[in-house]
Amino acid sequence: DGSKETDERIKRVFKADRGIGVIRHADAGYEEAIDLVKNSDLKAPMIR
Repeated sequence: DGSKETDERIKRVFKADRGIGVIRHADAGYEEAIDLVKNSDLKAPMIR
């Protein structure tokens, strides 16, 4: 609808979708994904 709220919702959806994929790969043990989680603002309590 062109509102600022819609723009913000779209940004959150696309960031969340990518983040979930990275977290799933990190949880599966992929080193590249683990490094990305550790060096980003993603919250993944299972990755330390």
